[in-house]
Amino acid sequence: MDQRSRFSKNTRIQNQSNHAQAQLNSCKTDMRVYASSAILVMILMLSACASGTETVTAPPDVQQSPPAEDSSTIDLPSPMLSEDELLAAINAEEDLLGVLTEVVFDYDDEPGVVFVRWNIASGVTNEKIIAGAKQDTVVILRTTYLSGLEFDEIWLSGWYTVTIDINANTSHDEMCFLKYERETIAQLHWDRVRSQFIWDITRWKGLHDLFK
Repeated sequence: MDQRSRFSKNTRIQNQSNHAQAQLNSCKTDMRVYASSAILVMILMLSACASGTETVTAPPDVQQSPPAEDSSTIDLPSPMLSEDELLAAINAEEDLLGVLTEVVFDYDDEPGVVFVRWNIASGVTNEKIIAGAKQDTVVILRTTYLSGLEFDEIWLSGWYTVTIDINANTSHDEMCFLKYERETIAQLHWDRVRSQFIWDITRWKGLHDLFK
């Protein structure tokens, strides 16, 4: 092989070697670029996760207010005296002639009714019996009103034992049933009330024939 042929062959070999080296360098560059891109993507993902994470704190303890009272539910007024105490107070009045046997507070409708039942004192004539019953009516109204009880009305039921026949048989009957409104009672001046007219100011009254 002459000198020109060897030179040409060496030139081809050198060119092939340079081309292979260039391809290798290009591959290394591509790999570095890909690695850099992957690292950059990972950094961006981590940053996004860090910025999207919220710190959750426990809510502070909240003291719950007690439930408000239902205004539609209203308790009825409590009497200042019990039924037995009012009965005893009226019976203790010196100017009461008869005897109370029952006192009932009816608070179904606010403030309600005070019901009083009593036995009328005996007398020698009907006029004396009726006069005594009227005096007792004043005493019962006065003591109940001044006791401070809340009420709309006072109802009074007076009973008396009457002789019904020639054989002296008796019957314990209701002689009067009286209803008084609080507004009427409040206008009375207790030191000047005349008992003979006390049955004339009732809201309603029912009288036995012997008391008419």
